[in-house]
Amino acid sequence: MMPVPLRLASLGFASLLAGCTVLPLPDPPRYMDLAPPAAIPTFEQALPVSLRIGTPLASDPLDNNAIVIKPSPYEFQAIPGARWREASPVVVRDYLITAFRASDGFTNVITDTSPASSNITLVSELAGFHVQSLGESYKLVLSIHLNMMEERSRESLCVRNYVSETPVATIGLENLVESFSQSADTFAGQAVEWAYECLEAVAAGT
Repeated sequence: MMPVPLRLASLGFASLLAGCTVLPLPDPPRYMDLAPPAAIPTFEQALPVSLRIGTPLASDPLDNNAIVIKPSPYEFQAIPGARWREASPVVVRDYLITAFRASDGFTNVITDTSPASSNITLVSELAGFHVQSLGESYKLVLSIHLNMMEERSRESLCVRNYVSETPVATIGLENLVESFSQSADTFAGQAVEWAYECLEAVAAGT
């Protein structure tokens, strides 16, 4: 027979379990990505360049995988239930790599984590990759500073600030990701063209 104190403890534990409610597990977040670039210029002749695309520098809250809305000049919020598949700077870097390779304008295009050699690096700083509230309406802000750098000398060959502000009809998740994709596509096309013209001029000595 079970000793009385142990039997009482067992009954108390069973009563405690009977009073507990099993909480439902929250739904896992949706992991989103940008649509593939579509408006990328292509070139008949590739420049003899091995181009490394660096991951853009960024600070919180852009330096993580939250999909960010700025409801006021003083506050950032993350859209609940959804995330980018990677931190925003990595998403932008991977998108640029895809766009630069699709242009056929450069002999080689590699990521900053590749052990392969390169002679030019695209350095960048991501200052805006979010949705901004304008009272009753919204706009998508993409702001990035680009610096084409010669690796051996660390010399800046070309520099450009890119800022775009695109109206957003609604802030439903699918609509937002589509707006991010369209804005990124426009940016990537201009970045590719700017980089090609920059390095073509450097090669020509102008």
